[in-house]
Amino acid sequence: MMTKCLAGLRLKPWLLALGLALTLLPTKPSAAQSDLALDRYEPAPTGQTGFASVAPHSGGHLLPSFGATLSYARRPLELVGADTSRLVVDHQLTAHLGMSLALFERLLLDVNLPATLSQGGQSPSEAPSLAAPEEATLNDVRLGAQLRVLDGPIAAALGVRVWAPTGDDGAYTSTGEVRYEPYVTVGGRLDSIQFAAHVGRKRQPAGSGLQHTAGSELISTAGVWWVGERWSAGPELALATAANGRTRAFSEIGTAAELLLGGRYEIIPDLRAGAAFGPGLGRALGTPQYRALLNVTWTPGRAEDERRKEEARRAAELAGDAPDAEPPTHPALAAVADDRDLDGVLDAEDACPDTPGEREPQGAKPGCPPDRDQDGVEDALDACPDTPGVANLDPKLNGCPLDTDGDGIIDSEDACPGEAGPKHEDPKLHGCPPSVRVEGKQIVILEQVRFATGSHVILPESFPLLKQVADVLQGHPDIARVAVDGHTDNVGQLNKNLTLSRQRAAAVLRHLVEQGVDERRLEARGFGPRRPIEPNTTAEGRAKNRRVEFQILKRTPLGERGWHDGGAEDAKSDE
Repeated sequence: MMTKCLAGLRLKPWLLALGLALTLLPTKPSAAQSDLALDRYEPAPTGQTGFASVAPHSGGHLLPSFGATLSYARRPLELVGADTSRLVVDHQLTAHLGMSLALFERLLLDVNLPATLSQGGQSPSEAPSLAAPEEATLNDVRLGAQLRVLDGPIAAALGVRVWAPTGDDGAYTSTGEVRYEPYVTVGGRLDSIQFAAHVGRKRQPAGSGLQHTAGSELISTAGVWWVGERWSAGPELALATAANGRTRAFSEIGTAAELLLGGRYEIIPDLRAGAAFGPGLGRALGTPQYRALLNVTWTPGRAEDERRKEEARRAAELAGDAPDAEPPTHPALAAVADDRDLDGVLDAEDACPDTPGEREPQGAKPGCPPDRDQDGVEDALDACPDTPGVANLDPKLNGCPLDTDGDGIIDSEDACPGEAGPKHEDPKLHGCPPSVRVEGKQIVILEQVRFATGSHVILPESFPLLKQVADVLQGHPDIARVAVDGHTDNVGQLNKNLTLSRQRAAAVLRHLVEQGVDERRLEARGFGPRRPIEPNTTAEGRAKNRRVEFQILKRTPLGERGWHDGGAEDAKSDE
């Protein structure tokens, strides 16, 4: 019976077979098997002038924008026959929640969270699989990123938009698969006229059902706006045409277009409200009879950012950057022209001509922000404004003296800047661990490991000392291999002393492993009396020679990935 088309299009007879074939597809109870994201409206990144036109990012750093848009589309999907018609989807009311974040003056990230609040229509008996949707549902979430690559009167940017399949592919709100659109956009402003245009290729699955007639598309938007101090208004055109390899591009049934006429008004600084209305001009799937939009956008800091840009633009004009510009005649205008950062200090005297400052700042040069401690970090950002320090990404440490080990003692006063330790009256011990520290190729212990007389049993009084050794090793993953060396005095037989030194080294190794040190990092060696550090002629000298030492044999920049020596051996010596 049907000789015409879907979606407000009039299809050629060969597409009738496709429409009827949809009736043979498996169906979900009370749900359309559409496999199609019907709503064609894609909001511009939040904070931009247009409603649909994607413009190059205008700059800013850490400048967020939040927005909400209501979109009403009339008759987006209509099935037309020879004698009758069915509005499969007679309306769609969709809410878009958006956010964008400007970074580094060139990068813009944005997200759009859409949800269909209301949609309805008639389920055609001729095509049961095209059941009219009845319930509210989520749409596909859109993520975007844009990088400005060209500055000047006409700017340009490269970007990408990605749609995640979060919607319901049985309710005309999702294709059920990831879609993406790389694009290029250009735009600029001439006096009170602002313009922008973008071209992209939306790649999306061929799918089945209705989606099979859509597939990938060439996307383009363009807009021109008259911009005042608190308002903007103008027309926009959104165009999409088939790029799926099946439907001819720019053909009647493969092209969708919408014209919008809208405007925005700044209610209070940083808060704008807007509205737009326009007809659908194409006949492709999803083209509405008309669309109406309501929008509100909050961009904290936008008014101040635009004020500074406008002042800089006017100052550049007055300075004679334009070939035909005349020199300012009024003294006040001349001062503005010679003061780029508008801080009241002329560029010729300003040590920081691009950063607003003070004429006589405390601890800084004329025209620079105050910097009392003269460490290069201005007082407004300096967490330690009266103590010279260094720049730090952590706001709580920015401008403060460096404290590498985080023990509260700055490196310039810390005897062990790489090892956390307490304060001490002796400058050589100030900021050092109580008994253990890393020095060169050795882990130095300031106390001796105590053993039972003539035995390799570690006395409990040495457990805290060995716990400190274990903590140092845990805090230095760059130390890949350590030798635990046992030594004795020369009293007694040489072989017995060698055996005792090996056993004591092995006992210390096992204790460290029990404290959590990876055994791949340790080996035990015994040297008996062969390496004395004091003469064995006195009791004091012999006591010092009965010791355990920790020698660093290997370091690695790879951390744990560089521990390749295998399990520790029980005891070795240099016999």
